Amino acid sequence: MNGMFRWKKYKSKRGFTLLECVVSLFVIGLIMQALLLAVQSYRQIDEAIRTDYTARWYQFLAVLEQEMADYRLVAVENDRFVIRDRTGQNFTMLHKNHKIYKIRGYQPFLYEVRGWQIGYDAPFLAIVVEFDNGQVFSGSIYLEVADEES
Repeated sequence: MNGMFRWKKYKSKRGFTLLECVVSLFVIGLIMQALLLAVQSYRQIDEAIRTDYTARWYQFLAVLEQEMADYRLVAVENDRFVIRDRTGQNFTMLHKNHKIYKIRGYQPFLYEVRGWQIGYDAPFLAIVVEFDNGQVFSGSIYLEVADEES
């Protein structure tokens, strides 16, 4: 008698119907799909921000122009230029190993650079840089020519 009483007790409780289970699974699926789309959108935006080198380019130009205030231009080639400081020492700015840096020592200025071109139209040094992601930027900085006596 005790066993039958328990059976009736459990049998009388109402459970979820098949339709209610399907509807709840459908709602959970919609929520999961919305979360997945939000995460994918976030990743795309994050990747676009990481691969846009505009801010890096303008920072490079500002730093280079500030640095070049103490130098004078000695020579310009297509992929490098030579500058002289106030003490008469020459330095070379060049592109190598996907970096733009100043040698006589090693001072990197810009990374992930595929190539660059330099031209001089007094008193401005024109620079065109192509980054590894294909973005191309151009700009110029003020740079005076060194005196021949120095």
